[in-house]
Amino acid sequence: MNINSITITGRLVNDPELTYIGEKSTPKTVFKIAVNRIGTDKTDFVPIEVFGAQADNCQKYLVKGQEAGVVGQLRIDTWQKDGNWNSRTYVSANNVQFGNKPGGKPEGNQEIVVTNNIQSGAGGKREEEPEEIPF
Repeated sequence: MNINSITITGRLVNDPELTYIGEKSTPKTVFKIAVNRIGTDKTDFVPIEVFGAQADNCQKYLVKGQEAGVVGQLRIDTWQKDGNWNSRTYVSANNVQFGNKPGGKPEGNQEIVVTNNIQSGAGGKREEEPEEIPF
């Protein structure tokens, strides 16, 4: 059995950065989330990559210091340069939940769920897609 699923919550370390990649100019947003380690005072700074319409929304609505939850897959890229092996670990996001802005005060209905790659259920309706998007 192979399962690659990761769920993290924390606060954004930086404002999301939007770029466009490939021939189709696919939106790609990158940011880091600070995640506290359980039982210690150490913090991990986890790089996140988001693609497509979700990337646009993350760039528009997320800001440094804001709470966010991410569900995705752990990715490890490896390559060789000048005879040395290098690696990079990050989360490729499928679902991003927007939490409170810095200061901890929600602005109305602040939780926004943005998903990628939603699969249809037996009835053909995309189960995780909200009926109304609050923006």
